[in-house]
Amino acid sequence: MNEEELIKNISSGVQQGMKSYFTEHLKKLNLFILPQIIWLLELYFLMLNALLKAYDNFNFPEITTSLPTLIVEYNKMILKLMDEWIPFVGILGVGLLLSSFFICHICVISKIGQYNIIRRYSSYGMFIFGWFILIFLTHFIYNWLQSLFPLAFVFLIVIVYLEAFINKIFNIKLNIFLNEG
Repeated sequence: MNEEELIKNISSGVQQGMKSYFTEHLKKLNLFILPQIIWLLELYFLMLNALLKAYDNFNFPEITTSLPTLIVEYNKMILKLMDEWIPFVGILGVGLLLSSFFICHICVISKIGQYNIIRRYSSYGMFIFGWFILIFLTHFIYNWLQSLFPLAFVFLIVIVYLEAFINKIFNIKLNIFLNEG
C-alpha cells in the first residue's frame, strides 16, 4: 500500500467514524438536552471572546491580528445577533414559566390528561425557563464583565467551596445551588 492509498484509507475511516459518532449523539438529543447544549455552546463562545479581549487588553495584539478577517467578521456578527436576541430569550423564558403554571393544570381534564405526551410535556415551560434564564444571565454577565468574564466562574467556584466548607464545619445545609450530594 502506497502513501496515497494509506492517506485515503485513513481519511475514509475518520469520516466514517465521525459520521457514526455524530449520528449516535444526535439520536440522543431531545427537548430537555437541547437548551443545555445551547447554553454550553454560548458559554464556550463567550469565554473564548473574553480571553481574546483579555489578550487585547494586555497588549498581545499578535494573537488577535493573526486571526483571519473572515473569522473576526463572523465573530462580530454572532455577538451582534446574540445582543439582539438574548433579551428575547429571557422574556420567552419568563413567558413560558407563567404559561406553564396554567398548562400544567390541563392534566386534570380527564380526556386530555390521559395522554402521556400531555402529562410529560405540560410542565416543560418550567424546565426550560431555568435554561433560558441561564442563557440570558450568562450573556448579561459577559456584557458586564467583558474580558473579566472568566472571573465570574472563579467567583462561582469559591462560593461552592465556601458552601461546602460551611456545611462541613457548622453541619448546616445551605443548599445554595440545590445540591443533593
